[in-house]
Amino acid sequence: MKMLQIPSPLHRLKLEQKGDDISTWVKRDDLIHQQISGNKWRKLVYPLKEITNDGSAGVITYGGAFSNHIVATAIACQALRIPCVGIIRGDESLSAANPSLSAAREGGMKLHFVDRDSYRHKQDAPAVQNIIDQYPGYAVIAEGGRHRLALRGVSEIISEVDTDLVRRPDYILVAVGTGTTFAGISQAYSGTLIGINVLKNKGVEQEIVALLEIDQLPVGHSIQHDFHFGGYAKYSAELITFMHDFYQGSGIKTDVVYTAKLFYAYQELRQSDFFQPGSSVVIYHSGGIQGNAGMNHRFPGLIRF
Repeated sequence: MKMLQIPSPLHRLKLEQKGDDISTWVKRDDLIHQQISGNKWRKLVYPLKEITNDGSAGVITYGGAFSNHIVATAIACQALRIPCVGIIRGDESLSAANPSLSAAREGGMKLHFVDRDSYRHKQDAPAVQNIIDQYPGYAVIAEGGRHRLALRGVSEIISEVDTDLVRRPDYILVAVGTGTTFAGISQAYSGTLIGINVLKNKGVEQEIVALLEIDQLPVGHSIQHDFHFGGYAKYSAELITFMHDFYQGSGIKTDVVYTAKLFYAYQELRQSDFFQPGSSVVIYHSGGIQGNAGMNHRFPGLIRF
């Protein structure tokens, strides 16, 4: 696919704070593509290849009204000439005009809206099944790109990091939503992997081990649950201030839902002496910047970059 920056760059991050002997790098998957950003492309690339090869008629997937996954799937399918359908959680009259769904429509995705209860019970809900029945031969990709082949795409992050660094980092930090990205990295990396839970979902470890088909997380791999700011897409004035200050100091944009919480968590962990002196850290920037337009649609002027 054209216009994809693969492999993505690894940038040194210099921070003037306690622990200056720690080497910090940012894996810039936010630069892969403006709309098929970061881990969304990583998770989609092999499922979409399989769908193309096995002759499926198209793709059906799920997401909320401001879903990065919905936008990424629409744009990727458009580039690959795969028809696609999005089943969207919520009331069409309240959400259809937002920037994320407008981008998905412009990418050729057909959108169907279902109420929140039907969406929550999508495996059994007649409203959801009726939509799927309208598209025979379409392959289904789960919400957030959760798929057995998604792990393969995500694991390639580690081989790219290995190419750029003399030795593997001692720590990798990653934002955790569905847990698919964490699981893919976990398969390929044996150092200390720290997931920053952004959903206030303490059951995410079980979801990750189920995806990996193991009994428990590998030694040294863990989830931090103290930086979700109240849950999915929740935030505080402190987090918004941090986003803007971090951008001014580093030139790196973050998003409210995932990566602002990730970099904030790194700052807090570093100040609390979480990392061993002299160690190296890679922070995985999973993209999602397009989602800021949706946040500003809901809360005008919230994000100023």
